Amino acid sequence: MSDAITHYRQLRELTIDELAYVLLMLDHPISADALAEMERCARPVTVDDLVAIAYVLDTTRGAAVAHPYRHAGTRGAFRHRAPE
Repeated sequence: MSDAITHYRQLRELTIDELAYVLLMLDHPISADALAEMERCARPVTVDDLVAIAYVLDTTRGAAVAHPYRHAGTRGAFRHRAPE
């Protein structure tokens, strides 16, 4: 899921700070540091956070959860993650 946040954020040409600002304006504050940790898999993403982030990035929760991710042991190959 963290790859999906990064992917859709970059697709929308938003910085982490800009995403954090839009979330704040929508009354769902997540700090830029927290977003960066989510993108690095260093912080869990709650369902509420996922809904807010997906809304801002104009995607669906399902697309974010089902987004392909890089598996560390496959030299850049993509695998599909099962829904959590």
